[in-house]
Amino acid sequence: MKQIFILLFLTFSSVMMYSRDYLSDADFNYSTSAAYINDTFVKNFIGFSVKSEAGYKYDIKKVNLSEPLIINGVTYIGKVIVETDMPIEFVSLEDIRKQYLPDVSGKVIYMINNRFVFNDEKSYKLEKDFLERCELLQSSDFEIFKDNKDKFSIIKIFTKTFKIPVRIRKPIELEQHRIIYMNK
Repeated sequence: MKQIFILLFLTFSSVMMYSRDYLSDADFNYSTSAAYINDTFVKNFIGFSVKSEAGYKYDIKKVNLSEPLIINGVTYIGKVIVETDMPIEFVSLEDIRKQYLPDVSGKVIYMINNRFVFNDEKSYKLEKDFLERCELLQSSDFEIFKDNKDKFSIIKIFTKTFKIPVRIRKPIELEQHRIIYMNK
């Protein structure tokens, strides 16, 4: 009986430890609250540092709207507003592509900290000083897409909060795969 209790306790502890940070890609993409920082619509707070090391103080407030808010064709029923004591410089996903991967054209799939951006990529704004690195993958890097006529790129953007596993010392770069470090 004691072994069963210990097994159940360890299982429950593991589930609680790992599930509290779980957010599906659908949850990430389809928020019902519009995210604002200093009066700038940023779509999602994934690209913003809320840690004290960021060097500024901030206040957070939630606003329930009497009427739905529509931004770039997406409907929101609430607002979450973060106000900081310092100005923040934001960049869009397109700004990142143009600055760090200017030769990339055509269809692009964006990822932020391992979250796919399904739609409305023009609305995402990230704190410029909070960016760590970005990676470029081509559809041809995937065996399943090698013969596909419709080529596309995947731009993976990582912020400074994303934890890179310790076992990764030096990344392996494929022929079309590039890693660009930002804000060193």
